[in-house]
Amino acid sequence: MNEELTELQNEIDLLNRRIGVLEKKESRRQSLGYLKLIIKILLIGAIVFGIWKGYEYIVHEIPNMMEEKIKSINPFKKN
Repeated sequence: MNEELTELQNEIDLLNRRIGVLEKKESRRQSLGYLKLIIKILLIGAIVFGIWKGYEYIVHEIPNMMEEKIKSINPFKKN
């Protein structure tokens, strides 16, 4: 009887270790999923920021540069 209890206790310990390993793998899998989600959000944010900066450059900077060039080339400019 005592032998059976010892065997059962050993099996319980083995199963507890296996459960621990499985829980650790599940936790890592979940954290990797969250990390991928964060990376995707950051990439989308970077793309949106790049588009916004490009739009600002095209709308504001290029016309100002062209206007300055035209003013510098214009022979009838006022001093």
